[in-house]
Amino acid sequence: MKISKVLARSAILLFSALCLLVFQLAISIVGVGQHAYAVQPFTTVVPVDPEFEDPVGEQPPTPPPIPTLGPGQTFDEADPNKPTLASERGTEEFGWGRIAGSTNLLLFWSTDSEGTHYIVVDESNPALESVIADYKEAVSERGTKLSEIDDLDLDVRKTTKEGRRNEVFALGFVIGGAVCTLITGGWCAPLWLGAVAAYGASWTEFFEQERQLSERDILVEDVDKLESNIKGTFNILASPGG
Repeated sequence: MKISKVLARSAILLFSALCLLVFQLAISIVGVGQHAYAVQPFTTVVPVDPEFEDPVGEQPPTPPPIPTLGPGQTFDEADPNKPTLASERGTEEFGWGRIAGSTNLLLFWSTDSEGTHYIVVDESNPALESVIADYKEAVSERGTKLSEIDDLDLDVRKTTKEGRRNEVFALGFVIGGAVCTLITGGWCAPLWLGAVAAYGASWTEFFEQERQLSERDILVEDVDKLESNIKGTFNILASPGG
């Protein structure tokens, strides 16, 4: 009996020691884990690809800024930055206009073998007052001459038509007079007189046409001189001292 009690007491002590050892090991493991977690530094997760891709399609280029308008600024025929005009005078080849939104800036243009050229001019500049006046007057007179040429062209076409019609009438009277003379053996005076009158009218229209064409040639020469003057005046406006 004593031996059994001793063995039982020894087993209980051994089991208690074993439990205490297991408990100590568990406490140690939990403490180490907490300490390792507490001192772990915070780090930012690095993305796999930090660069962003461009959006679908190409981005349009940024347009250059429109320069501020000022006296002496020039433009060519195809320049998209040509200023907008509030009003204009002349034709596509030669003329001038007031720039929209401005009270004193004018745009002048002139055409040569290389195309149409434009320049901004300050109307209030006293040094250019006479030059601007000459340019405007020449452009206005050129427009008047061109209108007269257009009217003469209409008159020439009308005169030519009338002359041809009188020639047809005269030919008809001549044929009628000849047939009448062959049949009747007489002069058939009314028909022959009609032929003479029709031929006379056709000659009148012919001389009128010649006069109109001569007048037209003079107007064309005047326009050529005016265009030459306009180009010279434009060159003065476009010169550095203009």
